[in-house]
Amino acid sequence: MARVVLVNSVLDSLPTYAMMALPLPPALIAAMDALRRAFMWTGEAKASGADCLIAWDLVTRPKECDGLGIRDLAVQNRCLLMKLVHRLHNPTVSSWATWAQEHCDVPSMDGEVADDHWEAVRALLPAYQDVTVVQIGNGRTTSFWRDDWLHTGRLADRFPVLFSHTRRPTASVRAVMSDGVRAHLVPRLSRVADEELSALTVALQDVSLSQAPDARRSPMIDSTGKLCTAPLYKLLVDGGSNCDFAEFVWRNRSPPRVQFFMWLLVQERIKSRALLLTKHVVADASCELCSASYEDADHIIFHCDTAAALWSAVGIDVDLQRGCSDTSMVWTRSARNRSGSDLKRSSDILAS
Repeated sequence: MARVVLVNSVLDSLPTYAMMALPLPPALIAAMDALRRAFMWTGEAKASGADCLIAWDLVTRPKECDGLGIRDLAVQNRCLLMKLVHRLHNPTVSSWATWAQEHCDVPSMDGEVADDHWEAVRALLPAYQDVTVVQIGNGRTTSFWRDDWLHTGRLADRFPVLFSHTRRPTASVRAVMSDGVRAHLVPRLSRVADEELSALTVALQDVSLSQAPDARRSPMIDSTGKLCTAPLYKLLVDGGSNCDFAEFVWRNRSPPRVQFFMWLLVQERIKSRALLLTKHVVADASCELCSASYEDADHIIFHCDTAAALWSAVGIDVDLQRGCSDTSMVWTRSARNRSGSDLKRSSDILAS
């Protein structure tokens, strides 16, 4: 587990400044992942597939979603690059943002700037619009259709038929309010589009622009106006629901190495002879302690005679019909009724 800490605190921090300015090539990310993967599993610069007990895409998931919490560099790169999008859409002292605002249409990020780097940053604009709302000012940097500036949702979503009739989907609020909505639509509207235009006209009746710049609001923007990437990263990698064993594995007082063992155990990836057989490390999968024909994770922890004697000696009842994952779920549900020392004792016993 100490290697996991070193990966997150040292190896992951090396490309941080580069990722804030440039989209890293996929080949470079793959090479860095290979180095991080090898160090985590072996402590060396290289590792074979047999050394890696868990697939890397699972390792990079959050702990709450059955992963190990190693950062996904590709996602981290996108989060850090989104700071550039945020800087472009907010009042700033950045010379880069000032220059970019003079050479592009901010709401769409279209303009004179056209290269691979700019396209990579512009590709993040829809995600940025999804996580922010706009406190409207002069309307220059806000997309009329794709930003939430009325605080009732994006107009493209509220009036989808009318949006399909627009001639400039990326027009700014200032442009549409100055020219009128009808001037930005095709000459002929369908019946539904005409009804949506009437509803939109009512919604815009009380809107008035000012000379102040537009301001972005989001739970991911702090009091100083800076975009925080930590909650953004969590949002992007969140699997949507927590796994059943996360509480049992991570929320206890066991040492990190024990927690790491438990994480491998509940996914049945500890180095049992059955697993070593699949990696061609041993010739057979029989248990050396009780001569059982198949030594997998469940056998080591529950069914082996030595394990059964250990559970009996410490006074813990184990349901032999359950596997490692099922047992962790049962212990998780009962953990609230047990003291911290009891939960630590259970984890320590499993890892001993």
